[in-house]
Amino acid sequence: MKKLIVMLTAIVIYANPAFSADWNFYGSAKVSTYYSKIDNDLFNGSADTKNFEQNLQGNSRIGARVKVSDQLKGYFEYGAIGGNANIRLLYGQWNFGAGKLIVGQAYTPFLVTTNQAYNLNGLNLGDTNMAYFGTMYAGREALIGLKFGGLYVAAVEQEDDVYDSGPAGSTTEIMTPELHARYMFKGSKWMTQVLGGLSRFEIGNGGNEGDVTSYLVGASGRLMIGKGYITGGGWVGQNAGNLIDQFVSLHPNKSGQHLANWDGTTVTDNDGLGVHFSAGYVFNETIKMECGYGYTRSELDSVGSVDDDARVYYLQSVITLAPGVMVVPEIGRIDLNGTGMGDLDVTYAGMKWQVNF
Repeated sequence: MKKLIVMLTAIVIYANPAFSADWNFYGSAKVSTYYSKIDNDLFNGSADTKNFEQNLQGNSRIGARVKVSDQLKGYFEYGAIGGNANIRLLYGQWNFGAGKLIVGQAYTPFLVTTNQAYNLNGLNLGDTNMAYFGTMYAGREALIGLKFGGLYVAAVEQEDDVYDSGPAGSTTEIMTPELHARYMFKGSKWMTQVLGGLSRFEIGNGGNEGDVTSYLVGASGRLMIGKGYITGGGWVGQNAGNLIDQFVSLHPNKSGQHLANWDGTTVTDNDGLGVHFSAGYVFNETIKMECGYGYTRSELDSVGSVDDDARVYYLQSVITLAPGVMVVPEIGRIDLNGTGMGDLDVTYAGMKWQVNF
């Protein structure tokens, strides 16, 4: 944190006056306080555990929006995973008239979430938003992106993860970036978007070689009905764990993370899908209620394989105590049904505390 303060001070003091810009700083502090009951806790030797979980959420942040001109803007944001500063966002955006060019670490076109607040203990990221259990979320990656109206396409840094069940010494060769795309349609009371992505890399061991091709197609939407709203969507894909963050099992073989299997001679693809749904109602400026459901499933494309799946349910209330100050009571359940290590079931109840500044 001291290093972060020194860096920010240096930026302000030593910035070239000839290259003046408007700096708008912001921050958000979030603390989780939950009681959880975990059956087959894979984070703690598969024992059944009961815990009071309190931590600074990893998505607590401090950052700034920087305006150099109407055409040139920049953004940076630091988070607090494990209490340590980490870069969340660092990118520049140039509006060249016909569209916008984005360069740096930014959100990819795969950004579909709900408002679920609970953080599965062990991942420590905060506001899970069903990002691992049914929605389409790739996080913040190094990318070169273009936006033209409702279209957002990006060349994204490649991920070359597989479950390597073969002999040691396998290597991967990346020749192209991942391609992510989204097209959004909007109305006054509704929004819908279609998404797609593709990636490919090669893997080898000795004289044996194979290629891992990943793809994903999906859609999501939101509809306002008076003071209420509903959201939902789904996706299907192959080896989708290289494009979005998904978990159906915490088994160390990673097959439950929608990744292909490489046995040293052959690549076995992983077929997966996910769906999500949420609904909410805004009673007034102080209280909002929301419930949600997410489901994801994966299965290796081989004879005799067994699918892994996961389900998530939650019910929450967002209570705004003052502008920028809120608490979010939430109860929910997470069921991971994976092969090899058994099921992991989490039942939780508690609250998120949040102050935006």
